[in-house]
Amino acid sequence: MRNAASSMSRKARISLLGGTALLWLTAVGLATGRFMEVERQPGPEAAGRANWPANSRLQPFKGESTGLMIAHPRCPCTRASLDELADVIRRAPTPMRGYVLFLKPADLPSSWTRTTSWEKVLEIPGWIPIEDPEGEEARLFGATTSGHVFLYDPRGRLQFSGGITPGRGVRGGSVGKDSLLSFVTPGNSGITRTPVFGCPLHENPER
Repeated sequence: MRNAASSMSRKARISLLGGTALLWLTAVGLATGRFMEVERQPGPEAAGRANWPANSRLQPFKGESTGLMIAHPRCPCTRASLDELADVIRRAPTPMRGYVLFLKPADLPSSWTRTTSWEKVLEIPGWIPIEDPEGEEARLFGATTSGHVFLYDPRGRLQFSGGITPGRGVRGGSVGKDSLLSFVTPGNSGITRTPVFGCPLHENPER
């Protein structure tokens, strides 16, 4: 009887452990699925201004195309966007200059914007990091999501508007990245707008 009870006890423990493991795996699966769902969820659609805003405090570069990226300095997704931008610049047959505008709330010091993302921009040839107080410039250009990239031709007309990553914080090839590169190389993909994957500009993920 004692052996039988002991055997049943072991079976119960095994069954309990098996059930616990199944619940844990189910929870992990659900969490992973949720993470992937968020990762692939783009920001609100924003077409961008058809022409460089006349009231912008930024001036496009004369006689050449001008790039622009809107960024939240504390958004982890922005780091991937900057890595892909740097890759486009490396692969472009001709130089492409531009600005990266970093949101800066009025109640925070400039040091709040000086993150690793700001430092990344300093390493990209021809690109300049600039503070954007309260996101005023972002609104002028029509951006609502960190990582939104614009490219304007020498006459100030919009050529490309969108994201250049395949997901939030995801590095690698994407339609947006290929499209941006096509505008600074011979030929044109014909794709002028792509989804933007990143944090909402006016939500601070680390504040």
